[in-house]
Amino acid sequence: MDSTAFDGDKILNEYLSDYLDGNLNKSECEVFEEYLDENQKEREFAQKAMKGKQALNWMANKLNAWNNLEIEFAKRIALEKLKRSSKSDIVN
Repeated sequence: MDSTAFDGDKILNEYLSDYLDGNLNKSECEVFEEYLDENQKEREFAQKAMKGKQALNWMANKLNAWNNLEIEFAKRIALEKLKRSSKSDIVN
């Protein structure tokens, strides 16, 4: 990947991070987007960073869904074991 102004500029990196997270106010966002419009390499880098962030969010959502499913299965299994245990206590 080509070097960009983001490589050595901590402040610019903070702006990018805030931009990607939606933490810039309207005027800051407009100025940053003007900067990206005027700087192709940085715009491409920001677009790739946004896609990467979206992919990570998608994966995190899938992982959370899977974890929730595992928790639900564990609850159902525990409930079924409790029901079977209660039935065997009644029989005995």
